[in-house]
Amino acid sequence: MAVNGGRLGRATLGNWAGLACFHLTAIADHMRKHLAAADRRFMDETTAPGAQSGTTHNQEGFLLGDGVR
Repeated sequence: MAVNGGRLGRATLGNWAGLACFHLTAIADHMRKHLAAADRRFMDETTAPGAQSGTTHNQEGFLLGDGVR
């Protein structure tokens, strides 16, 4: 927005984030019910590089995924 000359206040961004969370709760609830009803679940962890702020060193983080087969 700033590139195009528009300015957004913190309140506007906060309202947008709140509305997004509100609308995504239905999807999260559906996914939770689907995972809870499954006979088998699996968990996957993948390493991901991350930059440590203020230094030239990198740190490694993990991305975790939960699913149903």
